[in-house]
Amino acid sequence: MRVTSWMWLGPVAFLVHDGEELATIGPWLAAHRAELPGIARVLASVTVEGFAASVLVLLCGLVLATLHGVHRARRGRRSLPWLAVAGAFVANGITHAAQAAWFGGYVPGVVTAVLVSVPWGIATARAYRRAELASPRMLIAAGSLGLLLQVPLALAALAAGKATR
Repeated sequence: MRVTSWMWLGPVAFLVHDGEELATIGPWLAAHRAELPGIARVLASVTVEGFAASVLVLLCGLVLATLHGVHRARRGRRSLPWLAVAGAFVANGITHAAQAAWFGGYVPGVVTAVLVSVPWGIATARAYRRAELASPRMLIAAGSLGLLLQVPLALAALAAGKATR
């Protein structure tokens, strides 16, 4: 499959992943609100509607980054914005697995993180590398940057979601 096809599967993988989160966040928060660590306390007051608005904000950012990334890839050039956003999405998938370990069980999004998000990231990274758009070192840097960016991006999206109420 061509690298641009893998790139366009990113928003699809995101929708699948966040669909699971949207379907399960309300009941899960009701049951685990008191167990949230300090950094995640912002989630304690989120409504499903606010979370859905946050997902829409993130999806728009991902689609814009993908448009840029595909445009650049078709010209044989890498897209740093796309690499950063894709890295954040994959890092988020890995974070879900860590959250499940922290809570000792299911957390919203963990199933699709493990079965969709992370495998998409691995396959897309391989395609990006084969297309000679990034070295393994650059892909690791993108994942690391994504790990750092995922929290501020999620907090900004949650703030935008709260503002829509």
